[in-house]
Amino acid sequence: MDTIDQGMELGIADLLGLSVENLSKFLLLEDAGGLLILLVAKGIVRPDLRQVREVVGCRRLHMASAATLRQCLDTVPGRVSLLDLVDHQGQVDTVVLDGNLTATDQQTALPLGSDDVSVCLPASCLPNLARKLVSRVFILPES
Repeated sequence: MDTIDQGMELGIADLLGLSVENLSKFLLLEDAGGLLILLVAKGIVRPDLRQVREVVGCRRLHMASAATLRQCLDTVPGRVSLLDLVDHQGQVDTVVLDGNLTATDQQTALPLGSDDVSVCLPASCLPNLARKLVSRVFILPES
């Protein structure tokens, strides 16, 4: 499974016992200066990159290339997870969390090394987990 859409087709939310609204989307972004930012967004809604730029303080963002994903996190597009940072500390130093996700104690799923295993935990725990893995954590305002 490489995208949220594929997960929806497979019924991943039901398999994990989660509501669709509490699925997490993980995107590795890169700014013009090479800063890598892991965005953890809520579910199937397209994230607002303008908000991410504002909160991080950068002007331009783009999706990290497949080569960057392989080199920095030993993964491929569509398979990024916050838990990838456990084995690759120092490769990504900034995490941006969706405030709509972290404001709830509802369970969310974090893929663990592949799409075969996921860890479910309350979304409100994500900021503390991220702070243990990176030096900068930002939370986007709730909408």
